Amino acid sequence: FSLSCLDASDFLYEQIKDRHPCVFFSATLSPSLYYRSMLVGTAPSGVEEINIPSPFPKENLEVCFHTDIRTVYRERYATADAVIRCIREYTKRNCGNYIAYFPSFQYMEMVRDRFCDDSEAQSDTEIIVQQKDMNSMEKEAFLTRFDRFGEKTLLGFAILGGHFGEGIDLVGERLSGVFIVGVGIPQISPEREILRQYFQEKFGDGYSFAYRYPGWEKVLQACGRVIRDESDCGFVVLMDHRYALIEYRSLFPKHWQTDLALKTENDVEDAPFY
Repeated sequence: FSLSCLDASDFLYEQIKDRHPCVFFSATLSPSLYYRSMLVGTAPSGVEEINIPSPFPKENLEVCFHTDIRTVYRERYATADAVIRCIREYTKRNCGNYIAYFPSFQYMEMVRDRFCDDSEAQSDTEIIVQQKDMNSMEKEAFLTRFDRFGEKTLLGFAILGGHFGEGIDLVGERLSGVFIVGVGIPQISPEREILRQYFQEKFGDGYSFAYRYPGWEKVLQACGRVIRDESDCGFVVLMDHRYALIEYRSLFPKHWQTDLALKTENDVEDAPFY
């Protein structure tokens, strides 16, 4: 059997209260409600929260939503062609390097196989794919391919929350844009259900704490691969009908210019990025 800590917030708060200031560092600390609850629990006294805006020009990142594409498990096969068309509409307009992120290997490989069935895509796009259990040399080779750009469009297929979804630094033209397929929700499991039940009793919103927020963390991490310095520019395309729901729209970072959002694949040609 295994032991897992459901909630360390009370312990953490006891360590830091009435002491010198403590600063929590992470690449992603949004939404603040989630991380505040996980780090210091429900104790509000003596806890000050400072929200610092992004240092990068917001106009350098184009954020586009395709909420007409449904990626829930039972509809993935039926909408795979729509996902492919969406990716193609963006990548064929500008020769660059891109990464498409998927919530699972099975889903990613299904879309990859159908993408490769397109003879036009094969001729103008080089494809590299994240494999299961890649060693350090294989991971390095995957990333090194992004050092070349401008010759032929490169499209990487990778996993949300995986090695290439966080902690990689592809500055400038090494990466022009990313595609997020789905909302990153973790698979249902006994452990997740225990978390959901626990946080339902504690906060009254067990689903968000066990599924929605952890999934959103993976989405934000992948989106963060695009803009790496003040001069960097690029786009993020998010595909899923759930991005139109208030439960997700309320999580969007303030620097996202969501008024420029695209709603259907037919709108791609009018994207300001191009």
